[in-house]
Amino acid sequence: MARFRYDKAAACVGDRLVTDRALARLEESLVRVVELLKKVQAENSELRAVVQQLKVDLEELKKENCAKGELIEKLENDRLEIRSRVEKIITKISTLERPVGEAKF
Repeated sequence: MARFRYDKAAACVGDRLVTDRALARLEESLVRVVELLKKVQAENSELRAVVQQLKVDLEELKKENCAKGELIEKLENDRLEIRSRVEKIITKISTLERPVGEAKF
């Protein structure tokens, strides 16, 4: 019977070693997971800052685009007005070039 108790004690010690090793591996794994989580959180924070800056940049570009669109529209209107005025001037010049008898008033 004493031998059985000894074997049982040896088995308990062996199980404890296995359990200690398993706990050590688990602890190492948890440490790696925590480190990885911290790294991912830091990257996430950096990416959030980048996204925020990109949103600010986008709003600025939208404003610039709108202002440039308005400028293009104004310049197009100015061009059409100048074209109309030039056409009127050309019409007047061509009227002046006609012989006196053909002039229409």
